[in-house]
Amino acid sequence: MGRLLLLIATAAAGPAAGIEIALLCKPLGGATGMPGAVVGYIGLTALVLGCAVILPAHRWRLLSSVRRGGLAALVAGAGLVAAGLISTMWGLTAGVLVAGSAAGPLLVATLAEASVRGFHAAMSAGALAGAVGATAFFERPGLALAIAGGIAAVAGSAASVSNPVSSAGFDGGLRAGARRLRRSLIHYGAIGFVAGGTVLPALHLLLFRWNVLDVDQPARLALAMTAACGAALVGDLLVSAPAAWLILAAGGPVLVATAPGAWQATTGVAVAVAAAVGAMAATDSTARRSIPVDERWTAAALTGLALALGAGSGLSAAAGAGRLWGTGFALTMLAIPVLAAALTATRLVTARPGASHRPATGATGAADRRAPEQFSTEGGTR
Repeated sequence: MGRLLLLIATAAAGPAAGIEIALLCKPLGGATGMPGAVVGYIGLTALVLGCAVILPAHRWRLLSSVRRGGLAALVAGAGLVAAGLISTMWGLTAGVLVAGSAAGPLLVATLAEASVRGFHAAMSAGALAGAVGATAFFERPGLALAIAGGIAAVAGSAASVSNPVSSAGFDGGLRAGARRLRRSLIHYGAIGFVAGGTVLPALHLLLFRWNVLDVDQPARLALAMTAACGAALVGDLLVSAPAAWLILAAGGPVLVATAPGAWQATTGVAVAVAAAVGAMAATDSTARRSIPVDERWTAAALTGLALALGAGSGLSAAAGAGRLWGTGFALTMLAIPVLAAALTATRLVTARPGASHRPATGATGAADRRAPEQFSTEGGTR
């Protein structure tokens, strides 16, 4: 029960609150007397703080049990409640920054403790709930943040009472873990790149190309997040190769850029986020089979940082290229590095049918035992 409560708290404090802040920048700015862009910058600063806290949390093992994770969720929830109910510039700023600082290591700790399918399903559901909350409370944005924070605080408090023994360890250095997980880190960077570079620019296109107002955008994003929930639940069962998901994800921003209408652009966002979730699930499933339980926290920290770095790079690339050549061209160019990352997920392996364990007796024997090349993908069936 403790881990289930921790999943609920993390989904509320992480993806749900993050989606609400991204979609409600202008209403939150209007309620606190700030430009909407400034609220967006506060949200990005909270993301950076959350990533920065991950490293000391790993070094000092701050979230070494579900109980400590519950306490972190309580802190994040309290920050969101304060940000939502204190309708001032400083109240919103302080609350969001506190919530972001606690949510970063909380997400890592929850991934280390939970099952892969359970984690991604819960986070996708949290993102969907955030989009639905932004739709329902667009005129009262502070209430949307307060509800998400309240859920995180209550679930985190209940999880902290359970205090089960942690199943994830902190063994393994970050450098050694990065070498062992280098392929997974490339995948996570590409996943973050395509997700970060697609969603916000797509909302920009919906507004300025298709005249979809800010108040109507959360409902469209909620439809896209519904597809992500499906990918989280059954995606790795249908396709276990990260490369296939990355190739599909690369098509998402291209669909957004070339869409002849608003609903087709929404479909492109749905393809991008659903494929990104499917790629994360497949990559995590593959990585978890290759790392010991005692190193799960380290692996989760590394993949989380790679995802955040990729998302920031994707958003920066889309914004920079959009200023020079237009948002549509920038979205189309996003597909190139994602496809390049997908190529790293494929490889040629050599396997000899009916392999014998007899040692080689020379160059001729080695040549005789040379197997035909077979094409396979990481995470797939070999």
